[in-house]
Parts: sequence; structure tokens; C-alpha cells
Amino acid sequence: IVAQAMPARAQSKDERSCQEFVQGFYDWYINSHLSESHGVAWYDVPRLRPHSLSLELSNLLKKEDADQVKYQGIIHLDADPFLNSQDPSLKYSVESVAITNGRCLAVVKGSSEVRPELLQNSAGWAFTNFHYSFYSEDGKRKSYPDDDLIHMLKQPVGEPNKSDNTPR
Repeated sequence: IVAQAMPARAQSKDERSCQEFVQGFYDWYINSHLSESHGVAWYDVPRLRPHSLSLELSNLLKKEDADQVKYQGIIHLDADPFLNSQDPSLKYSVESVAITNGRCLAVVKGSSEVRPELLQNSAGWAFTNFHYSFYSEDGKRKSYPDDDLIHMLKQPVGEPNKSDNTPR
């Protein structure tokens, strides 16, 4: 008896559109981010791509940017929240997407891993959160729990992030 490989499950229309949206965003962002002429940073995204973010996420990122200017330093983010890294890769790829209860959760890999969460609205997909896993230098999972961008940005100003899980 010869075992046959099971064919991969075909993506649904929503999964394909979510994957294309996420990959398109990362292609734009990393190319713009690394461009010497533009040098787009995380705090530019709410202004340059407002349709790509939920209203809550956009407002929290704008507040974080204003607070960093006001307090002249890092408040909640010491790394790029879209890349989960201070040292970006030249390429970020969407490894997988899954849709559950109308939410799309993608896995994006580059120099690190980030798991964007999205919702579909009348304009298309929009990022609602970014989930992070944390690893030590030797690639082993750190003992503290994963975190997410919304949770980190909602920490009171002046208090350290309670989980101490800022993206690195």
C-alpha cells in the first residue's frame, strides 16, 4: 500500500484576500522603511495608510508617538511594532493565515515573527492588533507569556510594561 500525501487545504476567498493584504502592507512598509529617501517609520503609518489600521490601533499609535515626543523617550515601544524587531529583515513573508469568527490571524516572518490580527470592514482588511512571541538569543522561548500591541500601548504612561514584553 502506497500512502498518498493529503492535498493542502485550499484557501478560502477571505483567507486569500487577507494574505494578499498583509503581504502587500509588509512589502510596502519594509520597502518604504528601508528607503533612504523616505525612511517610513511605525509612527508614519496612521498618517500614510490610515485605512490599514483600525481606529483604536491608529489612535493608540498616534498617542504613543505624541507621548514619545512629549516625554522625550521610549514610552511603550522600544522596537518596531509591525516588525517585532529593532533590526529589520529585507523581506517579510506571510507564512499562513487563518480566519476564525470573522478575524484573520496571520503569521509573518522576517528577522523575527509577528502575528497580525485583522478585521474586514467595508473598505477591506484593517489591522486590529499585533501579537508577539519572545525568544532568547539562542532561539529558545522565553519564560514569560506572549504579549500584544494593544495591551502594551494601554499601559499607563510612566509605568513599565507590566509583562516587560516590549518587542525586541
